[in-house]
Amino acid sequence: MLAQFVKPYVKSDKNDIIDAEAIAEAATRQTFVAVKEADQVEPQPLHRIRDQVVGSRTRLINEVRVFSLQYRVPQRQGVGIFKLELPLE
Repeated sequence: MLAQFVKPYVKSDKNDIIDAEAIAEAATRQTFVAVKEADQVEPQPLHRIRDQVVGSRTRLINEVRVFSLQYRVPQRQGVGIFKLELPLE
């Protein structure tokens, strides 16, 4: 059992007997977790997917920048500028 869950039940200075009593008391107490509402649960996957899409777009842009720098074609920062300056041919 983690110490952070036992600490509230320790009554005095540390020794094995007091620690054992605190662990036993903490183990017998139940902690309740609130059930999340549907409107709290639904946005979480959307935020995770958005973060993944933004991360993959950033990785791709950085890879193209490195590739273009190998051929001495500098690129400025920023997604909008990158799209404007990207040579299509």
